[in-house]
Amino acid sequence: MIFIQCCETNLSYGTVDVIRQLQEQEEIEVLTESCLDECEACARQLFLYVEGERITGETVPILLQRTLEEIGRQRKMEELLQELSHDV
Repeated sequence: MIFIQCCETNLSYGTVDVIRQLQEQEEIEVLTESCLDECEACARQLFLYVEGERITGETVPILLQRTLEEIGRQRKMEELLQELSHDV
């Protein structure tokens, strides 16, 4: 399961479009918080967190692309950890 956190305020700037597309994927859990204490970042650009990593983008397509790349990295990491745990 990949956890994504987003700020309620940032949703109104366009992050909601990214979240809608992500929710269509399996094993994605989206947590919407009233505030993530990132007010400066929130005022300047779209952002969200993937497994604790802040992902930013100037536009919805850029944020979506960067988020999908990070999700891919996280899934690869999960696979490697599972392989290692089976080897032990």
